[in-house]
Amino acid sequence: MLEIQEEHESIGQSQVAIAEHLHFLRSNLKKGSWTAFIESGVTGLSKKASQDLENAWTKWLKDSEVSPKLLAMMSARTLNAMANAEPKQRERVYNAIEERKIEGSESEVKRILNPNRKSKPKAALGAFKDLPKDSTEAEKLNHATKLINRQGTQIDTLTSQRDRLLNDQKEKAKTIAGLKEEIRQLKEQAKAASS
Repeated sequence: MLEIQEEHESIGQSQVAIAEHLHFLRSNLKKGSWTAFIESGVTGLSKKASQDLENAWTKWLKDSEVSPKLLAMMSARTLNAMANAEPKQRERVYNAIEERKIEGSESEVKRILNPNRKSKPKAALGAFKDLPKDSTEAEKLNHATKLINRQGTQIDTLTSQRDRLLNDQKEKAKTIAGLKEEIRQLKEQAKAASS
């Protein structure tokens, strides 16, 4: 159980480390090179995820002491939304996650950050409007069953995507740890060579 908790926390730590590395790269690349760099795909992240994580570092994570366990629950998009929020709003999100009122998805976090914003109507409710008004109960039930099955398939797809992303994050965390070790060794070698 402890290993699971540690691995989960390492996801949040990896996100912070990736955000910091992206900021370092952006700060040290020549003007105009940042966009080309993140569009190249060399990081394994999408352009938008790279922008979101770098923004999260710049506006929030560099000065934050938020628990990596909380960050592990959030995507790059969610971290970006948190970066653009006020500290009091972030506290409400932290509390909601810690109290297990939300899991930390982008939509949940945005609902807390922007409570007055109206949500879009659910597509499934609109789909019932497609049925003729004189539909029988059996036809309505059949239609509802098809919608539920379709949504179940979408949930399965999203779950497998989430699992794949979590595995990718673990791999990236290992890669980052390896790179940090290589950098440390190179610094030591450079120091020894200059002595």
